[in-house]
Amino acid sequence: MLEDGGLATYDLPGEEVAEVFTLKREHSRLSANDCFALVTTTRQENGILLTGDALLRKVAAAREVRVHGVLWIIDQLHAAEVCDAELLISALECWRDDGAVFLPGAEIDSRLRLLRKI
Repeated sequence: MLEDGGLATYDLPGEEVAEVFTLKREHSRLSANDCFALVTTTRQENGILLTGDALLRKVAAAREVRVHGVLWIIDQLHAAEVCDAELLISALECWRDDGAVFLPGAEIDSRLRLLRKI
């Protein structure tokens, strides 16, 4: 279903995997997954890295990689009218109520207010 919607997988060739290891050595506080995500994003035309991690955002910005947080996706889905408001509200409420999710409560609440007005 995701592939039918345009999601694709990407296998990093050896030289890109080497770049991941170089990036990890340069920024030891980044996780291996962060490094793989950043390198993969740089290889995608119009790639956007989605993260809330401050260090990863900083490294991505220094490499001129477009980077946004997950709440940006909610904004984009709403603006493009590709998701029902109730689905977006449900996602925001789940994130708000999940102690393992670290998103700014005020940002979630402002989006909930906006979506509930529709």
